[in-house]
Amino acid sequence: MTIDDDTDIVKKDGEYVYEDVINIIGYGKFSFFLFLFCCLAAMADAIEILSLSMVMPTAVCDLNLTTFIRGWIDASVFIGMFFGGLIWGPIGDITGRRAALLASLTVNWVCALTSSFVFGYREFLALRILSGCGIGGSVPVIFSYFAEFQHKSHRGTMLSILTLLWMSGNVVESGLAWIILPDNVGFTTSVIDYRGWRLFICLCAVPSFVSVIAFIFMPESPKYLLQQGREDEAIQILQKIYKMNNGKDLFEIKKLVIGVTEKDQLINNTTDTIPNQSSNFCIFSRCFNTIIAIFSKLASLFNRHYALTTILLSIICCTFSFGYYGMFMWFPELFLRSEKSMASVCSYKQTTNVTHSSIIDDPDCSGPSNTVYIQTFIIMTASLVGCILPIILLDKIGRNTLLRVMLLISGSSIFFLWLARSTTSILIISCVFTFCSTTIWCVLDILPLEMYPTELRSTAFGAILAFVRVFATLANVIFGTLMDSNCSVIMLLTSGLAVIGGLASLKLTDMTKKDIN
Repeated sequence: MTIDDDTDIVKKDGEYVYEDVINIIGYGKFSFFLFLFCCLAAMADAIEILSLSMVMPTAVCDLNLTTFIRGWIDASVFIGMFFGGLIWGPIGDITGRRAALLASLTVNWVCALTSSFVFGYREFLALRILSGCGIGGSVPVIFSYFAEFQHKSHRGTMLSILTLLWMSGNVVESGLAWIILPDNVGFTTSVIDYRGWRLFICLCAVPSFVSVIAFIFMPESPKYLLQQGREDEAIQILQKIYKMNNGKDLFEIKKLVIGVTEKDQLINNTTDTIPNQSSNFCIFSRCFNTIIAIFSKLASLFNRHYALTTILLSIICCTFSFGYYGMFMWFPELFLRSEKSMASVCSYKQTTNVTHSSIIDDPDCSGPSNTVYIQTFIIMTASLVGCILPIILLDKIGRNTLLRVMLLISGSSIFFLWLARSTTSILIISCVFTFCSTTIWCVLDILPLEMYPTELRSTAFGAILAFVRVFATLANVIFGTLMDSNCSVIMLLTSGLAVIGGLASLKLTDMTKKDIN
């Protein structure tokens, strides 16, 4: 195959830039399976996070929970995700995207499934932390993997669509909760009553399990292989993808280059990797070098080239995530309290001593009504609508403009949620918050992928998400501690942090339609 004379993709005979080859390959059968499998793995993340918020109101009797203990269980997934991001993100840059995905997703589904069989909240807490560790590492690797197959002209749009399917996991899960939890669907044996929340958690582990099977058949990222100096392997994969998409062989590629700038090439050449070891080296030595490589990757995020970017993205993501995860994990509870008090979300207060582990949060074990699950389902549906906006505007008006506007609206919506006095107004404002929040996450999921080079992309995303999990953990602990005594403080704090994130976004570089290295 030859290239037309009016194209300008060949630097010299047989030498091609990776971005140009990706553009030539286009979309086809492989692109469909890539998108499908990445969406499934991304959905597993959303499902893992939201599952606890759905489960907790119905599991208080089985696990003997108070509001205080529930706050820690809600936070458990974020504690696990913190460590998962710091571990699996760098491993994705060291050993490859595919291997990191397979390992992290396996940890997630095994621990999540096991947690559905335990009877004590301590065991449940430990398993949910481990499950979170798995899914917390898969997210940055999934988005890095997917981004490296996309051309710059539509990278933002494609990543936004991936986020849309990520958010669809929330809708599917809230619908599943609506079907299973109120009617206590399941089965009973002489050993265990496997109904309601137990069956629900089991079904929530299915996307991770299916993703593991799917990624066994997927190739490594060609861009990652190219950055690692494995050019022949990268070319072979690209040729297979082209044939799968277009039904014919790709033209001969004698040399494939990333197309980085001189500064970035210098950075790439100094990147640390795990040295090859002979069989004489013990497993301990290999593990030690892996740990050193992980710390080296994390330290690279704060060198003179990337320190400001890392700090700004961390501030934006952390301040926003406090309100996002705090509100999302407690939405079913907020609607339940509004329903009981027939007033604002801050009007209803528990009268029990929430620090005493023997007094459960729901003494009559009634759980939420169908109305609460319907309201949650409506909110999650609003999240899908919020994903449509970035698909339309992200590559037109730019990432930063969209981010700033949505941060302003989401912060304001929390303030008005505090003032709301009817269930209908609370539902409407919650939908506005969810709509804006989804748009914000679409942008925030893209920025780290574009602002860091290939050898730091997964590490950067994983580390920033790890910082996010710290604030998500704090949010759930603070929400659980102050929900009964100082609910107003929670709402005002959440609104104020969104403003801080908006101010930090003013200093970000806009990467709209620019090459990623």
